Amino acid sequence: MIYAFIDTSIIIQKNFDFKSTLFKRLIDLTNKSILNIFHTYISDSEIINGIDSSLQNAKSRLASSKLKSDIKVLRNFDLFSIIFSKDYDKIFREFRNDLISRYQTFLSNSNSIEIPIDESNTIDIFKSYFQKKPPFGVGKKKNEFPDAFILSVLHNYSIKNQIYIYVVSNDNDMKTYCLDKQYLIEINSLEDLLGIASKAEYKEETINAINKGIIDHRKEIEHRISYLIDSSDVSLVDVDGFVNEIEIENVNFEFDQVLNVEVDKGIVTISGDADLLITLKVNYHDPGTSITDGTYVAIGSGGFDDHYNARKIINRNTNMPVVLDIKTDEYNEGNPDTENYGNKFEVLNVEIVNNASIDISIFSNE
Repeated sequence: MIYAFIDTSIIIQKNFDFKSTLFKRLIDLTNKSILNIFHTYISDSEIINGIDSSLQNAKSRLASSKLKSDIKVLRNFDLFSIIFSKDYDKIFREFRNDLISRYQTFLSNSNSIEIPIDESNTIDIFKSYFQKKPPFGVGKKKNEFPDAFILSVLHNYSIKNQIYIYVVSNDNDMKTYCLDKQYLIEINSLEDLLGIASKAEYKEETINAINKGIIDHRKEIEHRISYLIDSSDVSLVDVDGFVNEIEIENVNFEFDQVLNVEVDKGIVTISGDADLLITLKVNYHDPGTSITDGTYVAIGSGGFDDHYNARKIINRNTNMPVVLDIKTDEYNEGNPDTENYGNKFEVLNVEIVNNASIDISIFSNE
């Protein structure tokens, strides 16, 4: 049995998408008694606070009068009615309730176990605070108290039950805390956790056979990934602007783990990462540039936009999470014919996980 705790930082990173393939796979593994997921009252509260904060930020952005002015043509379509609604509070309350309900459903469907807070050691927590030990560190960081209680709960519970617990987090203070704890193992992502669980579920030869098929069909996979990405997938984070053109210079796909197997159909769903080298042509607003500089942007026949008055060509390395459905006639009850597996390996579908966007800063890599 594999035991794990998923930190709020990971839930936020995955955009609270509890209906995604990754979370469905977690539920599948728990129902197969391969994985146990722990949670606490504090972690539940942190996730709800994260939902509130993210929705508040989204509401503020949508309420921007400039945004509404720039995209006013979308008033003509019901799909975008929320942007121009006058009742944001009601709509976002419904969004909040829906996301919280999805989280609670995930906990229920995954048979997640709540560890009571009384498993924590308050004296040790305050000693760590005053001695500036993780997760507090330099400056004591009073905002780390919730994490300190969560970690204390996990630490004491693991010792009491003599079990190893994977702490899935991208919070450096939490990871540092785990380093000298006998039964707490820090890992960086849900993908890493699923990789560990997949090895417990599938025989090593299965994983090796999938790797062989991917190697033999790498060019096809990477070609299909490149066609999934266009300029609408890119967001400029440090300027008011847009991507006019995108060119995929290079794609490198790396297999992470098996997400699902439909034995009767011979279909295997896997996930991985696509490392991309892209070239972007961007138009953006530069308050230091005027129309007289000759850098204003043509927007159509005889038209110019003096707001997006600057241009730039940039090269960036980035990463996209990818899910593939593959089929082979050799897959039989979870044990493929490893010798011939790659010969009948067919890529059925390639998707970007959660339609993830690429966030680009046009100045930070200069």
